[in-house]
Amino acid sequence: MYAGATGSKVTISFSAARGVYRLAVDERWFRDLVDSAPDGVIAVDPEGRIVYANSQADSMFGYSAGAMLGLEVEDLLPHHMRSDHTRRRSTYASEPRKRAMGSGLDIVGRRSDGVLIPLDISLSPMSGRGSEVFVTAFVRDVSEARRTAARMEAVAELTQALLRGRPPAQVLQLVADRARSLLDAAHCWVLGDVDGSEARVIAGSGYFEKRRARGEHGDEPALGPALHAPLKVEGRVIAMLAVARSWGAPEFSEPDAEVLGRFADQAALALHYGELRGDIEALRLAADRERIARDLHDTVIQRLFATGMGLQAALSLVQAPEVRERVERAVDDLDGVVRGIRSTIFELQATAASTLRRQVLELVGEYSRVLGFAPTVRFEGAVDSSVPEEVRFEMMPTLREALANVARHAGASAAEVTVTVDEMVVLEVADDGKGPHGTRTARRSGVDRGHGLANMADRAARMGGYCALRARPGGGSLLHWEVPLGRSALSTPRP
Repeated sequence: MYAGATGSKVTISFSAARGVYRLAVDERWFRDLVDSAPDGVIAVDPEGRIVYANSQADSMFGYSAGAMLGLEVEDLLPHHMRSDHTRRRSTYASEPRKRAMGSGLDIVGRRSDGVLIPLDISLSPMSGRGSEVFVTAFVRDVSEARRTAARMEAVAELTQALLRGRPPAQVLQLVADRARSLLDAAHCWVLGDVDGSEARVIAGSGYFEKRRARGEHGDEPALGPALHAPLKVEGRVIAMLAVARSWGAPEFSEPDAEVLGRFADQAALALHYGELRGDIEALRLAADRERIARDLHDTVIQRLFATGMGLQAALSLVQAPEVRERVERAVDDLDGVVRGIRSTIFELQATAASTLRRQVLELVGEYSRVLGFAPTVRFEGAVDSSVPEEVRFEMMPTLREALANVARHAGASAAEVTVTVDEMVVLEVADDGKGPHGTRTARRSGVDRGHGLANMADRAARMGGYCALRARPGGGSLLHWEVPLGRSALSTPRP
């Protein structure tokens, strides 16, 4: 089969079983045929000038009909790619061959308005006069495909974070980060309380959040184009996702709005699934705690009680005073063990939300957004069963104040929170920031204290403990806060 053009006619010839047929068609029909192609079609002469472009190519690159004719093909590329493309074109001209789409080259086109678009291109050489070789390029805009892939990757990352049990604040931060990246925005916020009179920022990404994490204030840059989409679950708006570009940046397009809307829908479903999964885990944990409490009550306590009764009955058979004293002490010890187990049963039957471990994790997750990173959390000892409520009441505000100080003053990129329970309840918050000058030990004497450290020290002093902020050997700071376990608030603090 071959095609040739003569004047305003295009002649197409092909062979058939009963002879050779010729079909002559008008050139306008042939152009309409090419214009109806879903991809852009561009023909380039040996010097790299565009000699033909169909309507899809004009629209793709933002030119009016015929405006691309005579342009260098490199005019359709970003400036930093033009010299490399000229070399590639010369290499191709010396050895022309067909090249299908999806060849693996990362090609970016430049529209007439300066907007960059990812492209997939197939090439086909076409003979001209003499030895001249023209090149026909079939160009496809893969922006939507790339966006879809990026959106699915972001949703997959979000789902993995939920499956790994990351705190809600960290998951919302991930939503903000990925939405900003998908829309090529400068700022992104997740807004809560959208049904109220004022929305509240519960997660953010971009310049504003970095400044707030560093504790910086002052004039803020003007915002440019903005876009928002609701996070809806079963018809209920649970939050709002808002993105903005800097002043003077290009407006958001209809495809941008569609991408944000789809990501918001998928993120809302993932968050809803995370909530359901958390509820299921809480129910499972509650069931396990109830089972353990029942086993302790029905088995362990009954056996201990029976052992104690047996020992008391045996006292009448014991004549030696020292033996009687030992048996009576053993009975008293068993009574103490039974009381301790009953206390543990009570704590096991309490809701999971009231445990100290969970309170610490939730507070650290809340501050992850402000810090810009997720601190590491470690627990040692019987954290949930041994720490009295009055100690929790003092420790949680101390942890909040310590994390706020890291966010405001430390300039840190990592932090670690450790809660240790033994004879003492010890809270340590370490960071890799610039650290304090020397060691600042705060006691009830009130020497060398800032307001934050003073508050933390006073909380420790009320429980008979102490608080110190010192520099770490490798850089950064270490806040050490401790109170005695099971001692009076009038106990002497440790030095």
